[in-house]
Amino acid sequence: MNKQNLSYGLLAIALTVIIVGGAAWLTDGFSRIEEARGTRNVLPSNTLVPTNASALASQHIAPGMTNAAPADPATVRKVLQELMRQKGLKAMAPPREYLQAAVATDDNAKIARAFNDMVYAGWPSDQVVAALRDFLDSSNQFVRYLAGKYLFVVGDQSGYDTLLALVQSNTPINGTGEDARIQAAEALAQFRQIGAAPAIAALYQQTKNGDLISALATLGSPQAAELTEARGYFSDASSLAFYGQAGATQFIPQIASTFNNTQNPAVKEAAAWALATMTGDAGATNYLIQTAQAGLNNPSQMGSGDEKNVISYIGSIQSPAAKQTLEAALNSSDPGVVQVAALNLVFNQGGADQVNQMVAAELTGTTTPLGLDMALNLASQLLADPKIQAAGQTFSQQDGSGAWQRATVTRADWSTYNWMSGIYISKKK
Repeated sequence: MNKQNLSYGLLAIALTVIIVGGAAWLTDGFSRIEEARGTRNVLPSNTLVPTNASALASQHIAPGMTNAAPADPATVRKVLQELMRQKGLKAMAPPREYLQAAVATDDNAKIARAFNDMVYAGWPSDQVVAALRDFLDSSNQFVRYLAGKYLFVVGDQSGYDTLLALVQSNTPINGTGEDARIQAAEALAQFRQIGAAPAIAALYQQTKNGDLISALATLGSPQAAELTEARGYFSDASSLAFYGQAGATQFIPQIASTFNNTQNPAVKEAAAWALATMTGDAGATNYLIQTAQAGLNNPSQMGSGDEKNVISYIGSIQSPAAKQTLEAALNSSDPGVVQVAALNLVFNQGGADQVNQMVAAELTGTTTPLGLDMALNLASQLLADPKIQAAGQTFSQQDGSGAWQRATVTRADWSTYNWMSGIYISKKK
């Protein structure tokens, strides 16, 4: 082969590396943004990708090649621009500039979307945190709320004072569909900022917004029970579950009466959990366990949502029988039931080897009811287990999307409250 042919051959290889590497990076970027929007596998026509795409793509090296020089940046940019053009994509500016452009629109919906997209788009965490902090003193109060909230999302609590000041505001703040003061209170509750409880209770006195009582209950504040009493007793399932969460012991006689007399299964289950969590009532606890076991043995006799609710209730009851029932639920044919059981076993019951085995199986290519996203999230909490570490390395080598790196390194400090659902935090914690 002459030198000219060799040069053309090497150029072809280089372009292939660029295109494959660039496409892999773009695919990874798409999945991150879709993950944030809850639209995985549906790519919007105006999806945004970071403008440092060319720099990242030029670092990809073909398998078997070592010490390869980075591709020519101009060539990389040209290839990626064409890929983006074909997908109808727009470039995302660096974090600070991207948020500034969105804030300049004065459109709260667009601003909220921009904050969400920027946080989940894969920028280095130090750039994300720095950009968010820059907006804590914005003249737009809704922007301040978003900056404070998303700082908590990425594991930084420097937005606490900003969110608290919004909760303490005496006048409503325009948000997206509701008062941003309420949204700020809910964010503080979501991330378990117990010190914010008095300010949230004071805001309730101004607004009488029931979501604020829920926020207080999430924080485990005694004020939740006090405010609940003033609203009176209701015997629907959601109210009963809330009484248990809020610790509304003043309603125990009425709850016991409802538990003993109702013919509505959902109401009886909620009343049983309220009694079990507030009083340790053995009869109520046994009822929940027996109901869950019956549902697991005969899935057709209980609706999917009902079984999931019962498993959620049992999750925060710390007893050998409750844990055994949760472990049995890992064999359910309903993925929702399996996921709730797994979450409760990890966060409320001290863990279970069966969950670790399922996570490892999902990472090494065996499909489980957990699903890959849940497996990665749980893996980030189970890295002390050598088999999780080994499975993660295998996954990382075969996957190539960077998902393992994001879950266990990039987002290692992110709050678990971003993705935990279907779980009542144990009262003993």
